Amino acid sequence: MAFVATASWGALVHRARGGNGGVRPEFWGQERRETVLTDLRTDGGRAALPTLRTRRGHGRDAHDFGYGVLHSLRSNSSTHSTAWTGQSRRTQRGDLVRVRYRVRPLHGGAAADDREATTAAGTAEPATDTLQGEMRLAIGEGTVLQRVEQALLDRVPGERFTVECPPGEAFGTYYDSLVVEVSREDVPADVSVGSSVYFGNGIPGKVVKMHGSNVTIDANHPLAGRAVVFELEFLEYASYTVPPLPPDSMLEEATFAGGDFTKLARAFRNVPGIVSLHWGYTQGHAERPIYETVCAEQTGHALAVHMVFDPQVIRYEELLQRYWTCLGEAAFTLNESGEEVGTAYRSGIYYHSEQQREAAQESRRQRAAVEPKRPVVTELRPAATFWLAEGYVAQALEGAE
Repeated sequence: MAFVATASWGALVHRARGGNGGVRPEFWGQERRETVLTDLRTDGGRAALPTLRTRRGHGRDAHDFGYGVLHSLRSNSSTHSTAWTGQSRRTQRGDLVRVRYRVRPLHGGAAADDREATTAAGTAEPATDTLQGEMRLAIGEGTVLQRVEQALLDRVPGERFTVECPPGEAFGTYYDSLVVEVSREDVPADVSVGSSVYFGNGIPGKVVKMHGSNVTIDANHPLAGRAVVFELEFLEYASYTVPPLPPDSMLEEATFAGGDFTKLARAFRNVPGIVSLHWGYTQGHAERPIYETVCAEQTGHALAVHMVFDPQVIRYEELLQRYWTCLGEAAFTLNESGEEVGTAYRSGIYYHSEQQREAAQESRRQRAAVEPKRPVVTELRPAATFWLAEGYVAQALEGAE
C-alpha cells in the first residue's frame, strides 16, 4: 500500500455518500474504510507501505480536517457572484443553496459519544476539533447528512439554526481496525505526529503516534464515534452555472478543457489578471451534469476550467500560451489525458468572441507547427453553458494541489 498527502476528510458528504462505489475514496463512509483497509492488510496484520508522501499538517487545523463540501465559492477570488440574489422564499427540495457551517462535538447532549470506549490503546486522544467553512449543495440529493439536509428545508436566507446528530447519524462508528501500525522505515523522515496522509487506495489517515521503529496511523474520520452539533447559517440561493458577465463589463471570460482538473487549475491559479477561476463541465447535452456521469461519458461534457480575466492586465494570447504549456502531450492524444481516457478528458478551447476564435486558431496553428508530423486534436468551439463541479470534486481538487 502507498500513502500520499491529503488535505480533506470529506466530512459532510462522508457518510451520506459512503456506500456509493462511484464516489471518490476520500468520501467513503466508516464501513467502507474498514472493509477496504482490511482487504489491503498484509504481513500478519501490519500495513505494507512501499512509499509514503505527506504534506506537513501538524496539530489540528483546517488543513487536516477540511470539510468535504463544495469550496469553489470560497477558494476562488471572484469579482462576480455565483448566487441568485434577492430571493426570500422558503427553501424546498431541488434548491441549490450556499450555507455557512460550524461543526463541533456535542458535550452533555442526549446522544452519547462512543469513541472513548472503542479507541485503541496508544493512539491520540479523541478528536475535539471544530470544522467550519462554507458549502454549496442541492437540497434533496443526499449529498449531506440526512438530519442536516432535512433542517435546510423551509428556510429563508439569513436564518441560523443548529442540528444535533448522534454518532450513528453523523460520521459513523469509530473502528479500532482502522488504526494501523507501519514500519518507521516506510515513512519519510519529516513525518511527525499530526501529519496527514492517505493510503494509495484513497483512505485518509493521520499519524497519531511514533514509538521506536513503528508509526501508528489512524484512518478513522476525526469525528467518528462522536455526537456532534451543526451550527448552520443559510446564506443565499446559488447557481449551478457560471453567471454571464454584465454587458458593460470590462472583463472577459476564457474556457479551456484539458482532461486534468488539477493540472489546469494549477496553471491558472494566482496569475495576475485572472480574477476568478472555476472548474466544472461544458460542451455537453445534459442538464446539471455530475462528475460520475461526465466521466462515464453519459452527458457529452468535457472536464474544463472557466476564468474571468482583466485584458488590461493579461491578454487572452497569454492565457493560450499557458494553456498549451499545461496541455503538453494531450494536444496530440484524442480523448486522453495522461492515464485518463474518454471523451470527458478531451482537450478544447471554447471561445467567447470572434477575436478569441481568431486568436485560438492562430495559437493552434503555431502549436502544430512545432511538431508538424503530429496532428493537434484540441477542439475549437464556441463557449457553451459552464456547469460548476459539485462539492466533493472541488474539495478533492484542493487536497490534490
